[in-house]
Formats: sequence, C-alpha cells, structure tokens
Amino acid sequence: MLVWAVGAAAIVVAPGASVRVVHWANGHMLEDRLLPAFATRFNAGGFRTSAGSAIQVVPTLANSGEITGRLLTLVLHGDPTLAEVPPTLVTPAADHWMGNLTFGVGHQLWQEDAARPIATTYLGIVTTRAMAECLGWPEREIGFEDVIRLGAQPRAWLTYSCARPEWGEDVLLGFTYPDRSSTARSLLYAFYSIAAGKPVEALTLDDVHSVPVAESMRAFHRRLSCYLPDTLDMNLKLVPTPSCAQFFFIAEDNLVKLYQGKVGGQSLERDLVMIYPREGAVIHNHSSFVLDAGWVSVEQREAAAAWVDFLRSEPQQRALMQDGFRRVTPGPCIDPLGSPFSPCQVAPKHLIYPDRIDPLVAEEILHEWR
Repeated sequence: MLVWAVGAAAIVVAPGASVRVVHWANGHMLEDRLLPAFATRFNAGGFRTSAGSAIQVVPTLANSGEITGRLLTLVLHGDPTLAEVPPTLVTPAADHWMGNLTFGVGHQLWQEDAARPIATTYLGIVTTRAMAECLGWPEREIGFEDVIRLGAQPRAWLTYSCARPEWGEDVLLGFTYPDRSSTARSLLYAFYSIAAGKPVEALTLDDVHSVPVAESMRAFHRRLSCYLPDTLDMNLKLVPTPSCAQFFFIAEDNLVKLYQGKVGGQSLERDLVMIYPREGAVIHNHSSFVLDAGWVSVEQREAAAAWVDFLRSEPQQRALMQDGFRRVTPGPCIDPLGSPFSPCQVAPKHLIYPDRIDPLVAEEILHEWR
C-alpha cells in the first residue's frame, strides 16, 4: 500500500492493477476537508475504468501560476522533476490561466469537453457594514469604479458626514500581486474593462495604452495602502482590527472562511459584508481541465473524467457549499455553517468573465502593471 502526503492529510493508494490520476489544484480546493477528503472516499469506493483498472486519485497542491508555469516548461522544454508525477488534470482558480498557457504553448492542452467546473465563486468588494452603509449600501449600488475613485481621492472620508474619526481621512484599498494571485489578475482585467467602457473580451492593446485608461490604473496603483503577495496573506489582514486596508477585493468563499474561523484559526472581529459591484461580480469557475498531452493515457483521461463526475455529485457539492462555494449542478443552495454571510442570500445582477480576455491583451496589462 502507498500513502501520499497532501498537506496535513494522507491519501491511501491501494496496491494492484490501478491507474493513477494526479490532480494539481489551487489552494482553495486543497483544504484537507475538500479534495483530499474527497479523494480518500473516492479511492475507497472501488471506482474502475472500462479496462478494469482501479482508479487512484492523488490531489496535489499547486497555485494557479505554478500550474501554468510548470506545464509550459514541461511542454516546451521537458522537466525531469515532473517525470514521476506529471498531472492528469489541473484546476487553477480561474480559467484565464489556461488561456495564457495556450498562448504560450501555441496549442490547447485539453479537449473542449474535458474542461468542467467543480465549483464557482464570485469576487466582489468586502468592507465593514458601517463603511458600506456610509456609502449608501445596500440602497445604493456601489461599483468597483466608485471604490477605486474614492481610494484615489485624497482625504475622501472627509466628504462623508457619516464617516467615523477612527477611519482616518483616506480610503484605504488592499490588493494582491497579479503575477501570483488569481483574484488580483482577474480583477485587473475587470478594472481595465471598466476603465475602457468595454466588455473584457472586447479589450484591445490600444485600450490598454489609452491615456485615460492608463492614468486611471496608475492612480489606483499609487493609492494602494496594502499590497500583499497572495489572497491568503490578504485574508490574514482581514481578521484583526485595525487592518491595513478598509476595502478588499476578494471571493465569496474567502469571506465565508473568515467568518468560520478557518483563516489562521482566528475569529473574525468585525462585521464584514460582501458588496456585489454595480458593473458586475467577477466569476471564478475552479474548472478541472483533463489534459490531452503525451504523458496522459486514454485510460487516465477516462479515469479523470470519473473523478470529475464524483466531484460534481451531490455529497461533494454540498461539502463545497459549506466552504462558501456555489454549486455547479442543479440542486438546493446550502447555507454554510458558522457564517452569517452566505452565497445563497443574494446573486449579483451582472457577471464579468475575465477568462474571455484576449491572452495578448492580458500579457500587455500585466506588463503595464509591473
């Protein structure tokens, strides 16, 4: 019997004739109670391929940038460190990472019917209830543009009679590194789209270099008061009072985990709300891409498809909803325990799809941000 360590969990792999499915997935999915726990149940469930091989799944933590970066290296140059456990399927937090991979490789590494979401989540604006109500929420719709403009305006709180002295004068914004954070990367594409007045898929290189758009993004960049490597770092800043920022751009599942005390084992000390922006909430699909590559056999692809079916089945969808995700199959919405905020309470009126961006435009946006 083989035992694979995944974080703090251990995945048991049975001996005998089996086909191994290595699933690289982002940190949102690799909490011990999610994919590792699902894999233990799946591996003990007797699932087999049509050829009779027992299917054994090994979830492996890889952030979204690492997934695409290592796959790019593997395809273009080979990578001896992957020779023993190359991935059968991958799940970045956002689909646009795979679009960037296709752009870098020159061809698509999966078949269209081999990309299916496991769970979705929406990105919005998180702040304290008091600050949100001071801006007029929930009666007034608040947008990304409103918050960015307030952050760029010196002494913006002084223009609000409802502002509290302890808030200070400036509106403080938090953000993460787009080179590492799926959340920041997706939001950056959305912000350029909003500044240009176009859908994400319609953005061009001319839009990126447009003087009004470029100046708007520079103003946002200059006024960030809290700039951290990734979402986990940012989540930790949301727990204590005072924090390094007042407005955060994060996903629904992050807010649920904060309320549940799953971030750093600390209880949330503030009453936070999720504002779904007027322009649209940004969607993350957490899709599973079964790879169509030389190191993945036909039987492995069949086994991976069975694993994805399992992830999309009712018990796993319910478990994902308990962690703050939205389900991707028909069925009831389940409120996550221990969180006053639930994605079941409300749905945004509009969605922004960052995965539809032209990869060439995406690269130029990242270049300009750097």
